[in-house]
Amino acid sequence: MDGIEYPRWGHLFLGTNQDNVDDMVRKRRHTFGTRNAMAKLNDSDVVCIRERLACGETNRYISGIFSVSEALVSQIKNGRIWKHVA
Repeated sequence: MDGIEYPRWGHLFLGTNQDNVDDMVRKRRHTFGTRNAMAKLNDSDVVCIRERLACGETNRYISGIFSVSEALVSQIKNGRIWKHVA
């Protein structure tokens, strides 16, 4: 949180919306990766994409293979999404 002590009632605590979002993410109660029903990739696809990027294949070529956007491949490449996949 922001360093301010908020009152607690059992497992509940007072906070802002951002505090709630941060708590949800910290406890991994949000949708990410294959837990998202709209996900077009799975963990093994992401590993394969990273391997192809390491071999020098372009975002455009990889996006065509996996039928996703170049922007999605770029976000995987830059570690903005699918961070939980090693």
